[in-house]
Amino acid sequence: MLPKYWFKLDLRGEAGVATTLVITSLLLVSGAAATTVIDTNNDYQQQAESTAIEAINEVATGLTVIDVIGHVESYSVNKLDLVVRLNPGSPDIDVSGLTVVFTSLTDSITYTFNATDPAYRFEAKQLNIASGTGVWKDNSSKIMGSGDLIKITITGFEIQHGRSAKVNIIPAFGQENFVKLNVPDALVGSFVTLR
Repeated sequence: MLPKYWFKLDLRGEAGVATTLVITSLLLVSGAAATTVIDTNNDYQQQAESTAIEAINEVATGLTVIDVIGHVESYSVNKLDLVVRLNPGSPDIDVSGLTVVFTSLTDSITYTFNATDPAYRFEAKQLNIASGTGVWKDNSSKIMGSGDLIKITITGFEIQHGRSAKVNIIPAFGQENFVKLNVPDALVGSFVTLR
């Protein structure tokens, strides 16, 4: 039998209050832990989404060369006009961030839009503006959007008739595009289509 002093009136609720405090504390701690887990999952989801978007842009970003026109002088090509558009699904590209590399048996020249030496600078001109990015102005950014056609012009080399060369167009990020050019044996007129 239990002693009578265990059931004193002034001690009856102490065990219940202490238990309630412990249970409440455990619930608060588990709630805080659950909130942390949920927040961490949200962070991972956002990080996964941004990584997926970056990967898609990396694969889709780039240019397609539609046409290459060579300027003929003294039985050789010494200037190229490359007509380009964005790859399907590509986000807009800042043309001033492109690098164009020309390679032949005798020359290897790297061109950029903002090169200080004109011999290593390519020119870019809008031929068709379908994306709504707007007409380029002198000091404005040179953004190319979906459906736009751009002509990139490079000079400062010589491809003899019957020879070949290669041009790589490299965006700041995304897919590099290269075009192999074969100059015909007979060059008639001032222009020749090389692609």
